[in-house]
Amino acid sequence: MTSVLRSALSVERKLRRVGALQRGMSAFSTFVELLGIPAALEKCMQIGTQDSNSTEFQSREQEMFRDFPSMSFQGRIGDIGRMLLIVAAALGTPVWGDEAAAQSSTFTATDSLSIAADTSEDARECLQSFQWEAREFAVTLEVAEEGRGEALVRFPSPLPVGDESNDLVAMEWYPAQNLPENEKTAPAVVVVHESGKGMTVGRLMARGFSARGVQAFMIQLPYYGVRRQRREDVGAEQIFAVMKQAVGDVRRARDAVAVLPGVDGSRVSVQGTSLGGFVASVAAALDEGFDQTFLLLSGGDLFGIVANGAKDAAKVREKLLESGLTMDQLQELARQIEPNRVAHRLPPDRTWLYSGNQDMVVPIENALSLARSAKLDFTHHIRMPANHYSGIVFLPMILDHIAAKCRGEMGAVNPFQFPDE
Repeated sequence: MTSVLRSALSVERKLRRVGALQRGMSAFSTFVELLGIPAALEKCMQIGTQDSNSTEFQSREQEMFRDFPSMSFQGRIGDIGRMLLIVAAALGTPVWGDEAAAQSSTFTATDSLSIAADTSEDARECLQSFQWEAREFAVTLEVAEEGRGEALVRFPSPLPVGDESNDLVAMEWYPAQNLPENEKTAPAVVVVHESGKGMTVGRLMARGFSARGVQAFMIQLPYYGVRRQRREDVGAEQIFAVMKQAVGDVRRARDAVAVLPGVDGSRVSVQGTSLGGFVASVAAALDEGFDQTFLLLSGGDLFGIVANGAKDAAKVREKLLESGLTMDQLQELARQIEPNRVAHRLPPDRTWLYSGNQDMVVPIENALSLARSAKLDFTHHIRMPANHYSGIVFLPMILDHIAAKCRGEMGAVNPFQFPDE
């Protein structure tokens, strides 16, 4: 609740800075009136005229938040969020940005993909299909749906498949919270969600990173979320081609994120869960674009998982076979995006894998296969006493660990207290 009020105060101060005092103050006054709590927010108005670094300002700001009647505020959080957008819209200023964002909601990024030569002929063959011509591209901020972050980030896919709505990538932005006053930027993480249409775990991860002071961007994989405009499902024969597009989208996401306000562009990591872990591991192995890589409930030997895995993997296998594909064809298609072909390119000191010992969807043998290919020692391959679903109980510890690594906090240990430095 306090963070929302601080956002309100930040908007009010910005109104004054950009010189739209009359129009902005009118909108802000309407904001106060509609909330029905004028006494508390009028203090925002009063202290907004003072220097934010002054002792008097900080004292009155603390007094305002201490005196605020939080119980009567609970039912008004949605109204506050909507009114903040109204105030921002009056000025053309997104609430999530800084001074640069006050001028535009479209930014220009440039591809930084640089795939180094590989001594392995098999790896070179795999990498060749993920190359694209580096160019500038537009990154646009749109208003997010309620409960889907603070903004929707859009940019063109580097590997389009010819579907206009799908080829415009979408990322849900969950801004970093609880930052120290003197921090103007924060590290970022691109979150690659699981296979479920609701992307529930992906959003859970993104919100967790946000609460821990990391800028989180949950990328919607091809034909998920707003990228899915057609009613019919993606054909089984297209699944692996779409996953190739996903790899390119995730790698380009790193460059899109880096140009956004409030992001420390030198510290952009990637985190993937289950299906997202397979995509993230290949994307991170293309080059050294990502600062760090975090893979949850993922592994190697994709064909082996599709052919022999239980539960979710079994459903995928059934769908693929029903489409008329043979097992030999499946093996060749899976090979095109096999993480083990390029996992040796992942820096083992900046890669972590979190596995479930009782996982039947991505069995521990497959996790160990990826760990061996990436040369991860036991401190970077964290094995949990869980299956593919019960591992959720360890999520708070995993989030703590990843966020600490992203933020560069020295002495951060893995969730089971193994030293990993």
